[in-house]
Amino acid sequence: MSRVLAIIPARGGSKEIPRKNLIPLVDKPLIAWTILCAVKAGVFSDVIVSTDDEEIADVARSFGAEVPFLRPKEFAQDNSSTESAMIHALEWLQNSGRFYDGICLLQATSPIRRVSVLRDAFENWDFEQHDSLVSVTPASHFVWEQDDEEVKPTYDLFGRLRRQDLSAPLFYENGSYYATKTDSFVASQNRMSGKCKGVVLNQFESLEIDTHEDLFHTRVLLEALGSNYVFD
Repeated sequence: MSRVLAIIPARGGSKEIPRKNLIPLVDKPLIAWTILCAVKAGVFSDVIVSTDDEEIADVARSFGAEVPFLRPKEFAQDNSSTESAMIHALEWLQNSGRFYDGICLLQATSPIRRVSVLRDAFENWDFEQHDSLVSVTPASHFVWEQDDEEVKPTYDLFGRLRRQDLSAPLFYENGSYYATKTDSFVASQNRMSGKCKGVVLNQFESLEIDTHEDLFHTRVLLEALGSNYVFD
């Protein structure tokens, strides 16, 4: 198998939910769910957490991630791109003699990520066929859009099909993970590049924690599902 680096960005200065990466979620900090999934999947050569925060670094190490550096402040601002953190990590590792065929961005804000699904996606990533992988989720065709401050349907209200009769479902990026070949990433400096393949996740796995409401919903769901749903 090709060498793939998993990188988990985790700034200390989250605004909407202060100290979000360390906030308790059932029986462990939020960031631990992603670290443990990445480690247990067994498909990554290394699992790195990129953080500017000593406390996050210590917690990340305690759950099995490597934190070989603290991210410089210029790459950890509110307006810093995730790609800048990825580029910094990759360059730091390359300068230390560590090279990878691919790089995978795993976002700690998506804690319901099943080990078996992650493992299957990366064990079957054909570098010759696809440059990038991105996790996606089915979206309803019954989508509305805002036009001139009015919300309107994007489909024919009088030709509405049954959901099961929709022939070409839409998908949205759920933010769980993005992966791309290292050469493509370096050339494009984009988390997705070249020919991309969408890997379908279910609605449970697509919850992304950005707000307190998201945190509440995710906590309730994880308490109901149990850790085995994620880690089996």
